[in-house]
Amino acid sequence: IGAEIHSMTPLNLLTASESSNEAHDSLRYLLEISSFCLNRNLEPMLHLLEDCLLHANYDSFERLETLLRDKIQSDITHLMEAGHLYAIHHAASAFGRSLPALQINEKLQGISQILFVGSLSNSLQAQRYATLKEIVHLCNDLSYQLFRQQGPTRALFVSDEQGHSRVDNEALMASFCPMEHHYHPSVYEPTSAGSLQTTEYPKPVFAGKYPVFEPLVGASNKLVDKKYKRQKEEQQKSDAASGGGSVDMHAHVSALRNYFAVPSQVNYVSAVVPTVPYNHADCAALRVAAKLLSLNFLHHEIREKNGAYGGGATQNKSLFAMFSYRDPSSFKTVQTFGESIHWLLKNDNVTDTDIDQALLSLFGSLDAPKCPSEKGYQELLQDIDESVRQQHREQLLAVNKQSIRDVVDKYLVTPFEENEVAYSIVGKQDIDESDKNELENNQFKFVTLG
Repeated sequence: IGAEIHSMTPLNLLTASESSNEAHDSLRYLLEISSFCLNRNLEPMLHLLEDCLLHANYDSFERLETLLRDKIQSDITHLMEAGHLYAIHHAASAFGRSLPALQINEKLQGISQILFVGSLSNSLQAQRYATLKEIVHLCNDLSYQLFRQQGPTRALFVSDEQGHSRVDNEALMASFCPMEHHYHPSVYEPTSAGSLQTTEYPKPVFAGKYPVFEPLVGASNKLVDKKYKRQKEEQQKSDAASGGGSVDMHAHVSALRNYFAVPSQVNYVSAVVPTVPYNHADCAALRVAAKLLSLNFLHHEIREKNGAYGGGATQNKSLFAMFSYRDPSSFKTVQTFGESIHWLLKNDNVTDTDIDQALLSLFGSLDAPKCPSEKGYQELLQDIDESVRQQHREQLLAVNKQSIRDVVDKYLVTPFEENEVAYSIVGKQDIDESDKNELENNQFKFVTLG
């Protein structure tokens, strides 16, 4: 049994040009509960799910402490292994004003979450009983609203014919749907006109005041800025004590550039630009452009020349991102990202054969066989059904050199020329003076995650 939180914006509003208010109003939060079992164990599994959701006991302080320690260790381990993903997520959160789902996802799964869990761990050490009591109270409130007051809004059941013959769809959901479920607003589908008045909706748990979760509320970089401010003040005090005076070396750092120091010997680098969603006509050409960069430019420049373990580019969820991992030459890579855009615009760099190879790679993943647990998943969570995928296939087949140049010029050239690209580097803590000067010259904000 697993659980995961999603925050998404409908496909037709996943463009950075939409107004901030409209984007926030359309944001959807989903708590996904999933499990799998053999056909013969279906009924016991449903009973187990019912017990977990409707009869959970959160009062074990020792168990909560253990889970928190395990989460901290798991997050740090994953950061060390896949730092480029954390770098991409944090860079993407800079565009949370127009794409709020990116901001929320970074708080839930990114660097801000690691900083938050660290602050929660510190609270446990200072005020163990008060902190755990508050967490238990919040868990009980959330459980009551989500599983008793509201209930599930959608369910996906995947099985062979034998499994389907043993399940009645209504019976499948009956245990999890309160009698008043259909009179409450769905967290997934918008309510229709003339439906229940908003004053009759159950009061959201998230409107309550929980001091322990205050660091996650507000600006997307609130935790980062707080950590950075404290580090800068300590440095100023140290300089003043040593007689060197307080020098603000980061007075003009860009909010789009962050360096996160971790106990690692290598760096992970990302550059992110907001673009268009999956169902947009330009998405196909952007995906081909990203694949061309990965196969024909970034691999050669980042791995073979700069010495990184690997790198690439991707167009996904309204973002065009470039990245490197296990990279000893971060600032050379940042420069390479900018050079890659001009490489795409040169007529003789991209051939029809290169485009065909990029398309073969894309179709290899688009039409790859799906395991049972993946079937219907995109349609359930993102409204991407087979008709949307077929339209995307046809758009991919129509991509040519001119359409690639058009989208590069439309979405990528200006951000790189006008410093509107968000950069995040997850890198080593022990950096020499030359690296510190590079950070300052490139206007990167330095934050220690330790």
